[in-house]
Formats: sequence, C-alpha cells, structure tokens
Amino acid sequence: MRSFGWHARIECAGQVVGAGFLVTPDKVLTCAHVVHGSAEAAVTVSFPQLPAAPPVPARVVVHGGWSGGVTDAGDMAVLELDYPVSLARPPSRRPGPSAEVPPPNWSRTASRRGPTRVCSPPTVPCPAC
Repeated sequence: MRSFGWHARIECAGQVVGAGFLVTPDKVLTCAHVVHGSAEAAVTVSFPQLPAAPPVPARVVVHGGWSGGVTDAGDMAVLELDYPVSLARPPSRRPGPSAEVPPPNWSRTASRRGPTRVCSPPTVPCPAC
C-alpha cells in the first residue's frame, strides 16, 4: 500500500490528542494514553490523507489498562468507528480494457538494455505498444 490514508488523527472534545492507524474499515488502533479522557469527551477520528473523508465519531471498545503510571502495561486501545472508512482507490482516469479485447499476454525478453515487454500476439491492440 503506497497511500498513507490509513493514518488517523484522534480528537477528544475537539482537541487533537494523538494518532492511530486504520486496521480494518471500522477499527483504529491507537495508544491508550491518547484516549485516556474519552469517558468524559467525544472521540472523533479523521484521516488527513483522505481530504474527502469527513471526521468519524468513534468509541473506545478495547482499552489496554493504561492508567497513567510510568510502568503501566497495555498502552493500547482500539476505537470502533460509527461507520466504515474506505481506502479504495478512486477510479482511474485511464480507460480500462474493452470487453471485446482480451488483456495482452506479456512475455519478457532480454536485451543489453535490460528486459523489455513484448506483446503477443502482436495483432492484439495494446495501449503499452
């Protein structure tokens, strides 16, 4: 995955409190200390790399037990989003293959310049040739 759309920004009561990672379409993994005050305040998750995606309300569904001590274990939390977020790529502007034209059968040949693609059979229309 080359996109960073899975990076999440976590807010409590309208204040940015940390970051997280989208691990499923409706779950975000973050640190428990990030959402420590979430019992008293609304949690919202936004995705800065997905400008078209609006902020999503969320709730803490798993808390690792962190309570503020330096030696506390379990500084992890899972947030459940009110609705799933899609990381699907938008449709390409390049037209797809026609239903009448099968995809090209690529084979590799070696040359002194390195491998080159050869479309076979040569009669098949191919946008790369």
